[in-house]
Amino acid sequence: MLQKLPVEILDLIVENIHHQDVLHLSQTNKTLYRWLHPKLYHGNVMDRAPTRYSIMEQTDNLNEIIKMNNDRLQPEGGSRIPLGSISSIYGLKLFFKNLVENPEYCKYIKGLIFNGNSPDVPDLEIYGYLRQCIPLMSELRVFHWYKQGMKLPGDLFSENHRLEELRGYFDFSCNKHSQNLLSLELCDVNDLTDLKNISMDSLKKLSIGSKQKSINLSTMLQATSKQMKLKELALKNIDLCHDDVTRLSPITDWNMLQSLTIDDCSDSRFDMNTHSISKSFLSGLKPYVQSLKQLNLALNDFQDSHHLFSFLQDMTLSKLNIEVDHNVNHNISFFTSTLLSCLNPDALTHLEFKVRFGRSSSSSKDKMFDIYSLNKLREFTKLQFLQLPIIESDITNLLAFIPKNVECISFSCKEDESEQQFSSISSLIHPEYWQLATINVISRDEKENFPEIINKYQQKLPKLKWVNFNKNNNEYTYEINNKSSIYRESLSFKTIIRTLHP
Repeated sequence: MLQKLPVEILDLIVENIHHQDVLHLSQTNKTLYRWLHPKLYHGNVMDRAPTRYSIMEQTDNLNEIIKMNNDRLQPEGGSRIPLGSISSIYGLKLFFKNLVENPEYCKYIKGLIFNGNSPDVPDLEIYGYLRQCIPLMSELRVFHWYKQGMKLPGDLFSENHRLEELRGYFDFSCNKHSQNLLSLELCDVNDLTDLKNISMDSLKKLSIGSKQKSINLSTMLQATSKQMKLKELALKNIDLCHDDVTRLSPITDWNMLQSLTIDDCSDSRFDMNTHSISKSFLSGLKPYVQSLKQLNLALNDFQDSHHLFSFLQDMTLSKLNIEVDHNVNHNISFFTSTLLSCLNPDALTHLEFKVRFGRSSSSSKDKMFDIYSLNKLREFTKLQFLQLPIIESDITNLLAFIPKNVECISFSCKEDESEQQFSSISSLIHPEYWQLATINVISRDEKENFPEIINKYQQKLPKLKWVNFNKNNNEYTYEINNKSSIYRESLSFKTIIRTLHP
C-alpha cells in the first residue's frame, strides 16, 4: 500500500518517524527497500548510550522531544539530516564493512558523528575505515569527531567539497584545508598553523578551544583574508585581552554576532606599555555586540564580576548561561541580585545559573545565597527555562519568585550543613563507605519526596512541563502530564534543553 504513495508523501512519512522505524519499513518489500535503504545512511551518530524512547510511556511532551531529536542535526546551510544511532561495537564494524564492500553507499552519507561515548573500537581501526570511506562521501555535509585519543588529519577531507560543518579534534598543522566551511569547532588548538591552514572566509559559527592558555585569540585569527561575519563565537581556555577586539575588528564583523561563549578563559588586563591595569575583553567588545542574544560564561572567580555587570547593562539577551567557581570570600547573594538587576526582564527567556563547589566549600545557607536575592526574578515574565543552585529546604519557598510562564526548571540541590554533619565527623573510615551504604535508601527517598515538591509547583505554574533535580551527582527528571508527574529515568535533561531551548 505504502509503495503506491507519491514520493513526496513517502518523504514526509520518513521525516516524521524514528530511524529504527524507517529500517523496519525498508524491509517490507523491494520497492520500499530501494527507496528507503539509502536514507538509512544519511546520518548516523556513534554513541554507546542512546536514549531509548520506545520503552517510555508516550505523552505529548515526550513525543515533542522524540520528533525534534529524530532530525536534530541541522547544518548551517541546509535542511535537517535524520539521524540513526549505532551503539555497539558490532553495529559500528558492520556499518563500515557495508561501506567498504559497497562503496556506492558512501555517496548517501550526509552526516557522521562520533561522540566521546562512541563504541569501544580502537581509534586506529576507525581511522583505517575513514581513510577508505570519507573520500567517497561526496555528499558529506557534517562530520563530528569527539574522540580525544586521536586527532584526525585535515587532509582526510580534501575531497569533500560539500562539507559545511566540522567539529571535534583535528590537526591542520601540515595540510591546507580550502573548503568553505560554515561551522567549525576545534577542541584543542596547540599550534597556530592549525588555523592558518583553514579557510575562514565563509564561517558563520566558530568554536576554538585549547588545553594550554598560551595561545592568544587575535594571533590565531590573523589567517583569514576577508571579514568574517560570525553569528556564533565560542572561546575555551584561551588568553583574551582588551586589545584583541581592536586587532580583530578589521577581519570580524562583530555586529553580526548573536551568540558568544567564553569558557574558563583568562583575561589579561595588564598593559605592558603603561604598566597599569587595562580594560577587560568584555568591556572592549560591548560597543560592537548590541545584537547579541545568547551569552554563555564560565568564570574562574567572582573577582571580575563588575566587568560582567557592566557588559550586561542595556543588553537585550534572550539566553544567559553563567557558571562560576564558589569562593567562600565572595557573596553569592550579592552576585545573584546584581546579576538579575542588570538583565532585561522583557527579553530573557532562558536563564542558567550554576555554581561549581570545591571540596572545601561549605554548603550552608550563609555560603549559598539567600533566596530573597532572587526577588527580582518575578519580573522576568517571558522566562521559559530556569536553572538555579539552591538549598533543598528552600525549593518550596522559591516558588513565590518564579514567573508563571516557566516551562522547564532545574534545581542543583545542596543539603543543609546540619544534614551533612554525620558524614563530616573525623573518622578512619573513608566517607565513600557511608555514601555507598546509603545510596539506595537516598535514591528511594528522593523519588518519594520530589513529587510532593512538583505538585506544589504545577499548581502555581500552569505551563510547567519538565522539572529536574540534580543532587549528589544523581539526576531526577520528571515530566508534568495532566496534572501528574512521570519520572523519566533514562531521559537526560540535557537532551530536553538542547531540544526545546537550543
